Amino acid sequence: AGVVAKRLVKTGNTLTANQPVFVISNFDPLLAVLYVPENALPELRAGQPATLSADAVPGKHFTGHIARISPVVDPQTGTFKVTVELRHVKNELAPGMFSRVNITYDVHHGTLLIPRTALVTEDGETAVYVVKNGSAHRQPVKTAYSDGNEIEIVSGLKAGDTVVTLGQNSLRDGAKVSVINTPQPATLAVNEKHNPEV
Repeated sequence: AGVVAKRLVKTGNTLTANQPVFVISNFDPLLAVLYVPENALPELRAGQPATLSADAVPGKHFTGHIARISPVVDPQTGTFKVTVELRHVKNELAPGMFSRVNITYDVHHGTLLIPRTALVTEDGETAVYVVKNGSAHRQPVKTAYSDGNEIEIVSGLKAGDTVVTLGQNSLRDGAKVSVINTPQPATLAVNEKHNPEV
């Protein structure tokens, strides 16, 4: 049950016993083999959901899950092998395509998210500027997961706070400000923790 992907012989060739003649590919399931840094080993397990995107199919994401995790780390590369299984993608993906895979290994529901650009880091402290009564007030915050564009706030803000997202690096605590864009208050959302893109 598969498709002939490669023919290794031609008509008239002399064959020997056990000589390969064809390569057969099975497209269901399609397997993505990843080599993941060893520090991610404690966070991954078989069955975790994964999302794959391929350069050849822009704008589309395919879902799958971790099928197998190698129990050993390659000492030369410091990576271990993870196999992700995808089903029902025969007509859209093909073996050998370059792809990127995100593996979700934790999900936070009802989390507070703000744009990453709103953060100000100084002297090891992470803070944002919150607008109250026409003034910007520096507010230390504690962060957690990030999806690249947005970051989770664990403490220091509440839903509905208006934070400065442009020009905050030149602000001082108590400075008068004018809101020139529609304010984007901190919002509650679902935030997922992914492994680094591989």
